[in-house]
Amino acid sequence: MMFKLLSLALFSILEPSCGSAVIEVTGKNIFFYQEGDAAIFLKVVPAVNSNGCGKACEDIAPVWEDLAAAFADNKHYVIGELSCDNLHQNSHTFCKQHEISSYPTFLYSDNTGDELQTYGGPTDLESLKNFALELENDGHECSVGSDEGHWCSATQLALIDSFRTMPIDELITKIESMDNALRVEYEVAGEKVAAAQRVLDAAEANGDSDEIAAAKKAVEDVDAEFDDWLSLDQPIELTWMADIFDEREGAILDDDDDDEFID
Repeated sequence: MMFKLLSLALFSILEPSCGSAVIEVTGKNIFFYQEGDAAIFLKVVPAVNSNGCGKACEDIAPVWEDLAAAFADNKHYVIGELSCDNLHQNSHTFCKQHEISSYPTFLYSDNTGDELQTYGGPTDLESLKNFALELENDGHECSVGSDEGHWCSATQLALIDSFRTMPIDELITKIESMDNALRVEYEVAGEKVAAAQRVLDAAEANGDSDEIAAAKKAVEDVDAEFDDWLSLDQPIELTWMADIFDEREGAILDDDDDDEFID
């Protein structure tokens, strides 16, 4: 699931059309945008002046302009328009490749590098805004660092701030407590696998085919459960606390170095 952007250097070249917040996208420059890490939301029309598109293009034009204006200062978005009749910029080829047969058509790409997909949802401004926000957040999770103000909700920021301000001993205790809980879960899951394997070993020793079949099925089930558990990310709160601990420890070391220099 997300949208895409080009590098800052290219962004300075491919600016919005004069007097418009909508980015002019073509069959050539679309690839630069797709190499970035922002979200693309693209309106495809048959021609620059939207001839052949009729009332549908006339109705969406001011809405699309308002959408682009809403995200104009956010580098994580490209809200653009592509005209299929732009032969010099390979836009006609682009439209043919994407089988554009009706106008306006809306394409999007999330910021994880996904291919352009067709958007078929509501086209009122609020719906388009909500869709754009969901796409952008799909490729990112809240993390401690320079981007936390962008990717984290107010609730998450408050929790991160509480980790930064709590006594360091309390932070360490919380980290150890959560880490120990995960360790216990791992041991319990591992013991379930071992127990199922012991049942299978016993069934095979007895030579009962029905027991063996049932035991093998049980081993497969607990193995699958264990693999699912291993594939889970650690709780995001634990990641935040560990990162903040490193952050605070680094600050303490820097202070100690400064004190030694002064002495």
